[in-house]
Amino acid sequence: MSTYRLLAVLSPLALAAPSLAQPVVLGGDGFDPGVNENFASRSITPDNAGNDPFGSGSPGGAFGTSGSARFDVFGIANRNVGFTFADDTAGSFAADEFGIIETDKTDNFLAFQDTQNDNNPIGVGRVVWTFDVSGYGNLSTSLDFAALGNFEFDDTFTLTASIDGGPTQTLYQSSVFDEVNPATPDGFDRNYGIFLEADDPSGSPRVNYGNGFFDLAEWEFLTLSPTVPDGFAFADSDADQDGFDDLTGYRIYVETNNFGTFTTPEFFDFFDPIWINAEVVDGQVVGTQLDNEFNTVEAAIDGTGDLLTLELIGDFNSDPEPFVVDNLVLSGEEITVIDGIVGDYDDSGQVEQGDLNLVLNNWGAAAPFDPNGDPFSTPNVDQEELNRVLNNWGSTAAPSFEGAAVPEPATLALLGGLALAGLRRRTA
Repeated sequence: MSTYRLLAVLSPLALAAPSLAQPVVLGGDGFDPGVNENFASRSITPDNAGNDPFGSGSPGGAFGTSGSARFDVFGIANRNVGFTFADDTAGSFAADEFGIIETDKTDNFLAFQDTQNDNNPIGVGRVVWTFDVSGYGNLSTSLDFAALGNFEFDDTFTLTASIDGGPTQTLYQSSVFDEVNPATPDGFDRNYGIFLEADDPSGSPRVNYGNGFFDLAEWEFLTLSPTVPDGFAFADSDADQDGFDDLTGYRIYVETNNFGTFTTPEFFDFFDPIWINAEVVDGQVVGTQLDNEFNTVEAAIDGTGDLLTLELIGDFNSDPEPFVVDNLVLSGEEITVIDGIVGDYDDSGQVEQGDLNLVLNNWGAAAPFDPNGDPFSTPNVDQEELNRVLNNWGSTAAPSFEGAAVPEPATLALLGGLALAGLRRRTA
């Protein structure tokens, strides 16, 4: 331990040993005005608040006003921001088999889709919060996630934390395991991760989902016409122009309408899902795989201080790939101050090996300190500090419990002798 550590215990909080109470909610963000918006500050970049060019009723989220902008989303939004986000199976569009936000969820959330677009010069969506955490420890967060689509290795989401400008801690990080990710276990392929819970009528997991915008009459109009009609075209993946995708075998065509030009297959395959806080262990992915249902993921934050900064960055490069987070909650435990313990120089709550190491590693340092408020007769770390450790070995802030490792008197004498012998060798 460095001399700086000895000086650091002069701080007011270090004059006594800390104790933690039960967790309490310190703040958060529900993305709804007046609902869990408990933070010191929040900035959203780019700010798409109020961007609803299609009159959908969303509080914002769209990047532009062109037809394709309906698929370029970042910001606080609701289910009306785009049909790729809304699941209307139980509502106005029974054929809808793609979406996250069901009809009964009408509040706001933070939405991402195709942040890399011509209307977004920074290419990402970024949110920064600050929270007052003074007087609290054992900090933690929880966040709800949902996502649906064929994500790629370079679709990324991170949320980091820093206390008082200190080191950055990664709380949440996404992963996609596909053919270009070197971390992908052997045997995984592009079709890994069928994640919709519903099965087809045979009881087998569904391998694709129907495209509600595919119109059989339009497909027949294209494929049966002697010439290609206006507003329609064969897809690039249909080289022989027979109306079928050369790779999947699905019926497919290209349609141009008032919203833009769209490739319209009859089905979409489920491809690579996105994971949160995942790693590969013995050839298997361990973590939270996101799907069209919200998953709550928790993360701990190390350290204490006054101001906590959370930074969220989402970087997504195509659609349809809706990615949603909601209900950020910050919790912590109040630090209460109890009487200090003589000899507990590392403020661990018990006089033990860490305190002995601290004294020996700083022997002779000109750093008068006393976390217990008792005056020292000498200005340096020396025999008096060592005696305080040895004479109070095993002491705790609470009553000692049966079985605590408290050395016998002979052991204390041996520790003292070994400590002094080590110091003599070090200074000889």
